[in-house]
Amino acid sequence: MGVVPLNWRFWFSFHGRLRRSHWWLTRLVTWGASVVMLLIAGGFAIIASGGGSDAAMMSMFTSPVVVFFPIIAWVDIATSVKRLHDTGITGWAYLMVFIPFMGGFLSLIVMGCLDGTMGPNKFGPSPKFPDVTATGMIFE
Repeated sequence: MGVVPLNWRFWFSFHGRLRRSHWWLTRLVTWGASVVMLLIAGGFAIIASGGGSDAAMMSMFTSPVVVFFPIIAWVDIATSVKRLHDTGITGWAYLMVFIPFMGGFLSLIVMGCLDGTMGPNKFGPSPKFPDVTATGMIFE
């Protein structure tokens, strides 16, 4: 599976390629962080409002969700674009997630199930097969 790099380029850059296992790990981290953040913000909202719905909504929008959710969304989009690059598809194909009903399913199949291009492609060298050249695989 390999080790997930802990540098800013891995999480925030739109350049390069990303392995499928690293994409799944990033999905788990970002989705988990989103759920935890919303549960905490919702709990604080209920406590702060004393049960009133108007005050609960106001405290949700003034909570740390406003700060952290855009960061989580950026990481999600950046890693998804790099995953598309690994399959040889342009990052603009990420917009398929906005197709009603089928977009999420298609993106899950393409990014989560398809293997990356063996060897280098126009987006960079293969993170999974570093010993593969443009002419073929090196057998040892």
